[in-house]
Amino acid sequence: MGVGIKMVMGKRKLDFDFISKKTWFDSLQVNDELQIKEVKAGPLTYFVIEDFLVNPSSTLESLSKWIALSPAEGHYSTVPGHRQQFAHQEYKPIVTAYKNILTHLGFQRIDITKFSNCSNICDNTMVSWSENNKPHYDVNQITVILWLSSHKGGTSFYSYNGKSDSRDLTADEFNMAMKNPKDKDKTEPWINFEGDSNWDLYHVIPEKFNSVCIYNGYNFHAPYPIFNGGEYRYNIISFYYDGWEQYSSKWNEYSGETKI
Repeated sequence: MGVGIKMVMGKRKLDFDFISKKTWFDSLQVNDELQIKEVKAGPLTYFVIEDFLVNPSSTLESLSKWIALSPAEGHYSTVPGHRQQFAHQEYKPIVTAYKNILTHLGFQRIDITKFSNCSNICDNTMVSWSENNKPHYDVNQITVILWLSSHKGGTSFYSYNGKSDSRDLTADEFNMAMKNPKDKDKTEPWINFEGDSNWDLYHVIPEKFNSVCIYNGYNFHAPYPIFNGGEYRYNIISFYYDGWEQYSSKWNEYSGETKI
């Protein structure tokens, strides 16, 4: 015998803002022809693709409707700003393009299900927990950023006593580099970290609207926003993790510009 279940939300009808998958995917379409540029800056090698999306205004309109979570007051967070999370299923047109780009660059066996994607939404009023502006590293060798705002600044890169890759530090050096005192009861206005006696800021990958940059996440880096008034700084970061040692030499094998 079947059981009937009735959902009641007070006297209000439960409603949703539906969007078709075709409409959503159409707003995320990537240009058919992309030019990849390699950039070398000191110890850092990274790749830049400009004019990435077919219609970035449509992309922004769709993404702005996605729920964004703010750090809960009184709850420690390692990142500033607000976040949206996108599973690979929702972000398929873009991570598929990333797979094609990375395969073209010589990275093998890229699997789009291994991408973890989240946005970072910041403005000039943001605060962070004490010392969270210091350099960090991502536990993956491929990090991809899609820029969807137009500010100065970007992502800053650092070396610790001459070493830019976190894996090159000895255990003692690593413990000293990462021992930043983080007061989990104290927040303060965000201030870009300019380096100190141990840390050298040697490059900033510039923020550029509708561009993508790809870098080795094990390199020490930090957000480096220079805000344009009260407008949001908005990017989507995709982390790829799947057995990194196979990719260790690819950053030095590719050179020049190419089209795909």
